[in-house]
Amino acid sequence: MKVKVLSRAASEYTRETPQDIHKIKRNYDPKLHPLEKAREYTRALNAVKLERMFAKPFVGALSGHSDGVYCMAKHPKKLTTIMTGSGDGGYGICQIEKQYGRLSDIKALLKVSVVVRQRVIYTFLVEPIKPAIDHHRNDPIFATSGSQVDIWDENRSDPIKTLSWGADTINTVRFNQIETNVLGSCGTDRTIILYDLRMNSPLTKLVLQMRTNAIAWNPMEAFNFTAANEDHNCYTFDMRKMDCALNVLKDHVSAVLDLDYSPTGEEIVTGAYDRSLRIYSSRQGHSRDIYHTKRMQRIFCVKFSMDSKYVLSGSDDGSIRLWKAKASEKLGPKDYRERAHLEYQEKLIERYKYLPEIKRIAKHRNVPKAIKNAQNTKRIMLQSQRQKEENLRRHSKKGTVPYQAERKKPIVERQVLSTKSKTKLTTNSSNSYTNNLASLGRFYVNTMKTIGKKQVLRIDPSIKRTMCKRCESILLPGVTSRVRIKSRPEPCYQVLCIECNTSKNYPTRKGYQLFSEKPENIFRSNESSAENGEDISIIKQTKKKYNKNNNNKEI
Repeated sequence: MKVKVLSRAASEYTRETPQDIHKIKRNYDPKLHPLEKAREYTRALNAVKLERMFAKPFVGALSGHSDGVYCMAKHPKKLTTIMTGSGDGGYGICQIEKQYGRLSDIKALLKVSVVVRQRVIYTFLVEPIKPAIDHHRNDPIFATSGSQVDIWDENRSDPIKTLSWGADTINTVRFNQIETNVLGSCGTDRTIILYDLRMNSPLTKLVLQMRTNAIAWNPMEAFNFTAANEDHNCYTFDMRKMDCALNVLKDHVSAVLDLDYSPTGEEIVTGAYDRSLRIYSSRQGHSRDIYHTKRMQRIFCVKFSMDSKYVLSGSDDGSIRLWKAKASEKLGPKDYRERAHLEYQEKLIERYKYLPEIKRIAKHRNVPKAIKNAQNTKRIMLQSQRQKEENLRRHSKKGTVPYQAERKKPIVERQVLSTKSKTKLTTNSSNSYTNNLASLGRFYVNTMKTIGKKQVLRIDPSIKRTMCKRCESILLPGVTSRVRIKSRPEPCYQVLCIECNTSKNYPTRKGYQLFSEKPENIFRSNESSAENGEDISIIKQTKKKYNKNNNNKEI
């Protein structure tokens, strides 16, 4: 007689020591777990609630400065060393000790020590005062900014190289941490200038609508950098193609004064004039967290720690504050089971983050009343502006009021130095008329007169200069230039000089002639033209072209 019995090895369910956990057998067949999604959703909801409950990012405040903290630098090799500069002319070295205990222990052992030099190592005489300085990653050279960018050698008392483009003050200079010969600067004339130490001239200049206060290079992507702007936003650019921003970081309600990348290149921390600190993902446009305190004033400098776990901020109240990069992260050692449980909760929140209840709880932040009111006011203003543009577009001729990409709005023009002449400026941007693009199409397209297959168009006189698309020569708005307009996907203004326009190698195409006056007033009398300082011969040539209708080579 055969009897079937259950047989199992004792090692499969027996603990080796009394400290081990009990082994539990589980069957992961989905048919046996019909409520799996519901249980996971409940766990995700509980996890996101616990995350917000334990979100206490503030670690401690470092005192020692008697005035506001306006600059900060971190040691490239030591995790616990931060140097700060104050408005009273003093500097401090912050020693953030390694701790493995509780949060209270970390608060008690934070300190700031001011080091007084007993011996001067190097002395550099600069005139006038330099607003910014940055050191090369490997070589013993550093850069200072002022009316120009000076490159210094530590062993010499004079600059070894001087780079200048423009006459305004340059308030920030930063070296690239990967392409170490490249550095960028931003000035009070709303420009961002890139330099290469292997050349004796700047590379390119980008002009924005408002002033840029600081720039930071991505430590993992050599070509990308982010600029903190006065228009409450931060813009990420690729130095190889600066005609359009890669990303726009929003949410601040006042000017962004400083920013910094995490060592992983995945996150960006910004400090603004609205007394708040925000942390962004480098791939997203809105902040994932906002830090603020009641006593913290305007934030002038921010830095990520070298292990990307902490954030430091220097404000106008003279304090240096230490924050956790992840507000709900537990400090101190964690065993394997705890780490696995926390990772499981993060994955659950990531999976169900778009569900309404979880999304609402995860995004909820208590912000100061001043920021809340400013956000509401800014929202109303932007909505009104969008509605105004939509009404104008609805009641205008189709195509006359084009849509403008959000990532191209802040860009006015991009300039590069011509290889033919070191002092010659050229515009190398397909959207160099960004500020005047809407007004150009809005006010002057309806006043065009047809001249055969060609049309006359008055260009906006506020455009200072442009360049020939082919020979890169400087052109002024007037009868000496010609523009071609492509209607799809968006209006693209391309200018040709007369020599290139009539060249056999670059044949003439249909387009628009640029005049310095409206079409109905282009053939005024010579007396009125002379009174307004216009060239009479140009008007005669234009009238001759008008009579010959289709001959484009007369001018």
